[in-house]
Amino acid sequence: MALHTRQIQYIVIFVFIGNFLLPPLAFFNLGIRMGDILVILLSPLVFFLKTRKTLPIILYSMFCISVFFSMIWGYAFLNVPPTLRDLNELLRLTLPLSIFFLSYNTVDAKFWDLLYSVIIYGSIFLILIALLQLYFSQGFIGKFLTLYISNAQLEKMASPENLGAILRKRLFLTGSEPNTGAAIAIFFGLNNLSLYFSNAKYKYLLLFIVLSIIIGLTGSRTGILALSMGCIATITLHKQKKSTLLNLKKIIIFLCVFLILFVSAIQSDYIKVGFRAALSGDNASVNVRLKNFYDAFKLFKASPMLGWGPAKAIHATIVDGEYFLMLRRYGIFGLFFSLFFLLTLIRSLLKQATKMIDFYGNSSYAITIANASYIISMMVMMFTNNFISGYQIFLPILGIIGAIHSLSIIARRSYNAAPL
Repeated sequence: MALHTRQIQYIVIFVFIGNFLLPPLAFFNLGIRMGDILVILLSPLVFFLKTRKTLPIILYSMFCISVFFSMIWGYAFLNVPPTLRDLNELLRLTLPLSIFFLSYNTVDAKFWDLLYSVIIYGSIFLILIALLQLYFSQGFIGKFLTLYISNAQLEKMASPENLGAILRKRLFLTGSEPNTGAAIAIFFGLNNLSLYFSNAKYKYLLLFIVLSIIIGLTGSRTGILALSMGCIATITLHKQKKSTLLNLKKIIIFLCVFLILFVSAIQSDYIKVGFRAALSGDNASVNVRLKNFYDAFKLFKASPMLGWGPAKAIHATIVDGEYFLMLRRYGIFGLFFSLFFLLTLIRSLLKQATKMIDFYGNSSYAITIANASYIISMMVMMFTNNFISGYQIFLPILGIIGAIHSLSIIARRSYNAAPL
C-alpha cells in the first residue's frame, strides 16, 4: 500500500479532529475514537517510510521498551497474573509512535492552513458544545451529548434525567470526562492566546476569554491551574513583537487572574467549596486521591526501578495522578524516559519556533509556541490526571508536534540552501 507524503498532513489533521472534537464509536460496549482507528490501520506503513531518528522519537521508544520490560518483570518476579488488559495498555502506549513516525514525513506547508482552520473552527465548535451542555441537555440533543461521555461516567448518573443537572455542574465538552474536556479546551485556548500575540486580532482574544470561562465550568481545579501555567508559559516564551509584548503581558496576566476568580465564583459549589474543604481535610475527593498516591508509592518502593507493569489484574487502574501511576507501573526508568521525552519536546518546539516566521508566517510561530506551552500545562495536569496514559489527547498531540518538527526541518534546509 503506497502513501504519498503530501497526504500525511490530512491524516494528522483527521486524527486530531477524530480524537479532540468527534464522539467515539461504540464497539462491543467500548468507545473507540476515529483517530485511533485510522492510526491502527495505517501503522504498518511506518515500516515503509523513511523517518529521521530524532531524540524525541528515541526517547519515546525507550519509554515503550521500559514499559515492556516492566510487564515482563512483574510477570516473572512479582507474581503478577498476565492479562489481555496489560497487553492492551502496552499497545495503547506504543500506538502514538505510529502517528509520530507518520507525521515526521509531513512536507506540505498547506498543513499550517489546515491546522489554523481546525484551531479557529474547533474553538467555535467547543463553545457550541458547551452551550448545548449548559442549556439544551434534554431530548434528542441530550442523547447526542451522551455520545461523548464514557460508559464509566454514564454509569455514575442515576438516570438520563439527571444529565442536565450533572452537565450544568461540570461540563464534559468533547472529553470522556470533565478533566479531559478541560485539557482539550486548554489546547484551543492557548493557541488563540498565542495567535493574539502574533497577529493582534481581538477575535483570538475573545475566543481565549470564552474558552477560559468554559474551562472553569468543567469544574477541573487542576485544569484551572494548568491553564494559568500555560498562559504564563505562552507570555514568557513568546518573543515576537518585543516592543508591545511587555504591555500585553500585563494585560493578559491581569485577565487570567480575573477570569480564574470569576470562574471560581461561578463554580462556588464545586471549585471554591472544594478548595476550602481540601484545606480543612473534609474533601472526600482529595482524601481518596491522597490515599491512592500513598498506595501507589508503597507499591513503587517494592519495585522501584522497573515497577510492576500495568498489572491490571491485581492493581487499581485509577490513581488520580500520572506521576504516581508511572512510578507504580514503570518505576524510575519509565518515569525518567517519559519526563525527559516531554521536556525534549518543549525544547525542540522552542528551537523550531524561530525558524517558522520567515518561511511559514506569524501564525506558524504562534502555534508552535502554543504547543510548547500546552505540553507545560499538561505536565501540571499530570499531578491529578493522565496525559501520556490518557487515551484521547496524547496521540493527536504527538501527530501535530511531529508535523511541526518535519516542517521546521524543511525550513532549516531552505535557509541553509539560500544564497548569501
